[in-house]
Amino acid sequence: WGLRRRLHMICRMQAEKVTSPARVRDERLRVRRWRREQFLGLGFTLSDSAALARSAADLEEARRLIARGCTHPTAFRIMR
Repeated sequence: WGLRRRLHMICRMQAEKVTSPARVRDERLRVRRWRREQFLGLGFTLSDSAALARSAADLEEARRLIARGCTHPTAFRIMR
């Protein structure tokens, strides 16, 4: 029982590390920063990029709108 119990505890601790709230929060922050950089790269202002990054805005849709000549303020209103 001793070894089996220790292995179970180690596996449980590893699973908790992967899904800890801090890790999830850090990953969300990294994704949000990446999205903000992508929107900035498309030419949106810093404040619009940050707002779009926090939202469920579709980055590919933003790329298509800008590529088709949509102005950034109009694209922002559509995406928001």
